[in-house]
Amino acid sequence: MSTTNYLNLILSGYSKNPDTLKRYLIRNQKIEERDNFITEDEFYDNCKDVVLKLKEDIYFQYNNRKSELLEVLDFKKHKGIDTIETQKQYDTNDLSHFTINLCSITNQEIYGHLSYSDIEFIENTINQLVQKDEHNEPQPKETKNSNEVKKELYNNIFKGNTFLLWFKYYQNKNIDVTCKTDLRVIYELMKKDNCFQNTIELKHYINWLNSEFFDGAIMELKKQYFDSRPNQQRLKDYEQYKTNLQLTFK
Repeated sequence: MSTTNYLNLILSGYSKNPDTLKRYLIRNQKIEERDNFITEDEFYDNCKDVVLKLKEDIYFQYNNRKSELLEVLDFKKHKGIDTIETQKQYDTNDLSHFTINLCSITNQEIYGHLSYSDIEFIENTINQLVQKDEHNEPQPKETKNSNEVKKELYNNIFKGNTFLLWFKYYQNKNIDVTCKTDLRVIYELMKKDNCFQNTIELKHYINWLNSEFFDGAIMELKKQYFDSRPNQQRLKDYEQYKTNLQLTFK
């Protein structure tokens, strides 16, 4: 399980050099995947959560100031005091007027202030990385639709009709080329359940994935452990799919 502080990770990269933030995030994503088995999707989801909380902080300050000015306006109107200046402050109240003290939210590891425009820059950088992956995502071969795939049991790889279990997981999880953790998890679980032909190893499984679904995009599938919460959920889902199917192994 990763203990990475994503807030400090992002702000450290941004404070060092905003222009290299994209490369910094890519590098740290690979480190998280290598050392903590955090998938690319999980990494950028964690980054998005950080950005959301930072924006909420600015909005909290903005709304507080808005409420304060409304109270002052109501008081002055009630007392017959001129409200021109206060009304001007209310009308010009803007998100750009507020910042976040980095020292207070990073346990004094990073100093300075973060503006709303800084947060938007970070958010746009993360979105660019996510969109880039989506645009570059190889699609399953168009020569076979879902029904055609399902009819093929691939008995050179799977025993009996156990391919249906793999395909059920594939469909229900909306598996694509970015879901390498899922692809390795389903391999480990089906290997344990003796669903593969006796001669099939991981390298044969990867070759099959590339040949039938991902056009050579899968280079490796890193070993997975089942003590993490996401993989525990994957295990539960797998067992549920298996229960709902009548599998044969011959």
